[in-house]
Amino acid sequence: MSTPRAKPAIKTKRRAGILGVHPVLAAVAVIVLVCAGAVFGAWLNVTSRQPVQKVAAAKLGYTPTKPRTAPPTFYPPVVATVDDTPSVPEPDDEPVVAPVPTTASILAKPPATPLPRAKNPMLDYALAFDAPAGKPLIAIVIDDMGLDRARSQRALQMPGPLTLSFLTYATNLSTWALRAREAGHEVLAHLPMEPLDPKENPGPRALTLALSDDEVAARLSAALDPWIGYVGVNNHMGSRFTADASRMDIVMRAMKQRGLMWLDSKTAGNSVGPSMARALGVPNVERDVFLDNIQSEDEVLKELALVEQVAKQRGTAIAIGHPHDVTLSVLGEWMTSLPAKGIALAPISEIARRQALKTQQRAEAR
Repeated sequence: MSTPRAKPAIKTKRRAGILGVHPVLAAVAVIVLVCAGAVFGAWLNVTSRQPVQKVAAAKLGYTPTKPRTAPPTFYPPVVATVDDTPSVPEPDDEPVVAPVPTTASILAKPPATPLPRAKNPMLDYALAFDAPAGKPLIAIVIDDMGLDRARSQRALQMPGPLTLSFLTYATNLSTWALRAREAGHEVLAHLPMEPLDPKENPGPRALTLALSDDEVAARLSAALDPWIGYVGVNNHMGSRFTADASRMDIVMRAMKQRGLMWLDSKTAGNSVGPSMARALGVPNVERDVFLDNIQSEDEVLKELALVEQVAKQRGTAIAIGHPHDVTLSVLGEWMTSLPAKGIALAPISEIARRQALKTQQRAEAR
């Protein structure tokens, strides 16, 4: 019996897609065409709008620019404080100061004619002053000028006359002195001297008891000779130095030789400065009141009331303050009250002249 032959397998014919392409490939092709059409349409829309944008911008009067990717960098001003000492000398040009919210910057004015070097600074650089003979006079001295330049300019721009005492290790001293005089103020040199407390720093090139006589004289010359425009000198700190007769003799002889006056800040009650100045015939005065040992409005006002009392009793008074914000603010208001009180502000040279005249009159009356 013969075995039947197996039938050959029947191949299933694959279904053709669109245009004879496999359905998967056809779907991919459709997606690609759609995306390409979208991109082309967007490009066509942008390019077709550009002329319209340019025409509109021209009508508005501006040209579109690229936006900034980041805002400009802001560098805040760096202002020294009265406790800082300059480590790098600055060029001897106009002082660089931060803007202050008062009048136009005096230091920004065109340079004035430099002062000639005077043979007798006490007289030649003295501020012209005229007040009734019987009116009480007050001199307000602002110490520590020249380091905190923004506050120094604020003091310089106040109505005067004030007496502005510039630290001798500040920079641009001749320019500061000239600007102060143009603003109607008188100028002193604020000379650093050794204090009793070794923790207190009087600043660079201070006069100390450890120096030899020649070194004291050399530091005096270095502090006083490079600049002009000041009528005299007062001590910065110096509670130890001003009590030493041998060292203060060198200082007073320098005042005599240079034609300067001496204002004793009286940082110590045993200062020999006034007595040695009188012995050598150096014009001299002494501080009566410190205004801002305590920096508060009430304390400054209390000290100003004391200054008024001294002026009414003696005819003259001297107060020393510093370029602190509270001191300058209180002073600005206080000065407006003086005419009604019958008191006048005066430069330090006028106080010295009045006191010397009173001493002479007393001597002649004996």
